[in-house]
Amino acid sequence: AGQTVLSGVTRRAESRHATLASAIEWSFRLLSPDEQIALARCSVFPGSFTIEAADEVVGLGSESIAWIAALRDKSLIHPTDDGRLALYLSIRDYARARLAEVEASEPAATHRRHAQFFGDLARRFNASRCLPDALSEPGLYATVRREKENLTGALTFVSSLPDADASSALRAELTVA
Repeated sequence: AGQTVLSGVTRRAESRHATLASAIEWSFRLLSPDEQIALARCSVFPGSFTIEAADEVVGLGSESIAWIAALRDKSLIHPTDDGRLALYLSIRDYARARLAEVEASEPAATHRRHAQFFGDLARRFNASRCLPDALSEPGLYATVRREKENLTGALTFVSSLPDADASSALRAELTVA
């Protein structure tokens, strides 16, 4: 009897998951092609992110912010308590699965833009640690702490690249930060 109860619970959980996945897929299909691209590209953020980071990483030129705002208006991207943006885990997972389709002509381009954006932050942080206090960027340490997930995600991606790649300097900057 116990096994029947557990299998019933498992079936209901699987049914809810299938329903959620269907709802996310349906929502994704309703998006314009540029909105689909923007959502898929935002999936590279392992946690929350700023609008500036999203603008750089989405890489749709001057339209990036408009597409991000449209996704926020459709509740596919949500604001966090500290004024940043984020994707719900289930939406991020779905969008990440669509990323390969979006990047068919240039695999890993979005991950590279993400790594470069956070590599620039790491470089500024590493340089500011060597400068007199008057020249360092105020609040940079707090920014680096807030971006820990993104810095770690960028480092993970860069570390997966071949050593011969021009990523060794970037890997070093991210590691030090």
